[in-house]
This record gives sequence, C-alpha cells and structure tokens, in this order.
Amino acid sequence: MKTRRKNIYIFLAILLLSVCSNGYSKWFVDVETGGVFSGYNNVRIPRDTGTQFSLSKDLKTDPALFFRLLLGYQIGQKHTLSVFVAPLSLNASGSVNKSIRFFEEDFPADIPLKAVYRFNSYRLTYRYSILRKENWKIGIGFSAKIRDALVSV
Repeated sequence: MKTRRKNIYIFLAILLLSVCSNGYSKWFVDVETGGVFSGYNNVRIPRDTGTQFSLSKDLKTDPALFFRLLLGYQIGQKHTLSVFVAPLSLNASGSVNKSIRFFEEDFPADIPLKAVYRFNSYRLTYRYSILRKENWKIGIGFSAKIRDALVSV
C-alpha cells in the first residue's frame, strides 16, 4: 500500500512539474499542521453483527500530529492545477472488559488489543478562472477525490 501511495505522489509531482510554463505561471503551496485527538470514535463492523466499542473510551487513543498539503500550479491567468493531500492516522491500545466481534473475528474480553483508525484524503483539482478581481475570484472546474479509510483491530 505504501508503494502505491508513493507512486501516486511521484506521478502527481511529475504531472505538475511537466506543465508548460509561461510568463504568468506560478507555483503555490499551503501547509497546515496541528494536533488531533480522538473524542467520539465508536465503531461496529459489520453494523448488524459486530460489537460496538469505542476507540477513545474503551481503548486509549494516543494524540497525533496531522498535516495537510495543497500544492498547485497556475498556468497563465485562467488555468490552475492543484493536489491536496491530508493523511490522518490514530493508534489505539488497551483491553476491553467484554468480548468483541469485529469483521467476523472474535476477541475475548480483557486481552490486549491494538487498533488503527485511518482516514486519508487526496484530491486532484483543475479550475478555470472566469472572473478575477483583487479580493475575490470566480472559477469553474472539477476535482477527483480519493478517501482511504480503515479501522482495524
């Protein structure tokens, strides 16, 4: 999975770098980071036969750092390509005082458990600027979005 993700990053970087440049073309980048804490995070998989338990109350979920990256390239005055990457992963551990049925697997009560909550988001966007003013812009375009979500025990 990591190799596939790395290949996607490389492909998108090459795509952005290979765009024809002219006098008005420019790169832009926006990076965000901070702490993430698990508040309400109840899971039950499958919904009808699994056991509901909390990754934040029944298990201990460690705080983590997150980051978001928006990388873009403006081609001339009208066209913009951008890539948005927002990986998010939390790790939980502990034991639960009841047996748990999760993805058709049974875990007895009071055994050590490790769980992973992942919700990664990726987006590729093209935008055509219709109107550009000093304080605002109007554009039209399309985005392809991929969400990579997983809860595992």
